[in-house]
Amino acid sequence: MWLILTGCSAAVVFNAGVRFPWLTFFQPQQSEAIEMGHDPNKISIFAMCCGAAICLLVGLLPQHFYAMLPPHQPYHPYTAGHVVEQFQLLVPAALLFFCCVPQPTAYVALQLDFDWLFRRPLLGLWNNIILNLFDFGGRSRDIFVSALVRSFMFLFRYHGPRGILARSWPTGSIALWVALILASYVILYTLQSRSLAVFIQQSLFG
Repeated sequence: MWLILTGCSAAVVFNAGVRFPWLTFFQPQQSEAIEMGHDPNKISIFAMCCGAAICLLVGLLPQHFYAMLPPHQPYHPYTAGHVVEQFQLLVPAALLFFCCVPQPTAYVALQLDFDWLFRRPLLGLWNNIILNLFDFGGRSRDIFVSALVRSFMFLFRYHGPRGILARSWPTGSIALWVALILASYVILYTLQSRSLAVFIQQSLFG
């Protein structure tokens, strides 16, 4: 674990301590966007000055900040061992950088940290949900439209100009249907008002 943390510290020194300042102040401008850039506003400059002042205070007066910690223990960051260890990280990182100066050029890219969850898996899941909803909506619309068309075709078949119910029927057929309807009504009314046995008895024996 200590070796992993030491390697991460060396990478931070290489990237944030050497590469970033060189790209910020010494690299030649390569794009119109960089040439058109302007200085930050006064509030941003004030915030950066405050951050730099805090860093200087922490570096110059570390004992005052260590005394604020709850488990107060004496700690001396500028011992010979600590200084040599930090130089062992800084010097190889600086040498590696200056040996590879043409390589660490600036480029436009999107840096993903915690927002990787929102930009990759959650965005893909959201897109799948939206696509499935659109697909379901399209299929439902097609089913509804086809059912509506079939309903209109059914109505047009029977109630259209040439439908069965729209034709001109002969007078004899109309009279036959009226007689059948009246006979059915009489039968149903009789069955409702009397029992079936009484109806059959009166029909057979008068």
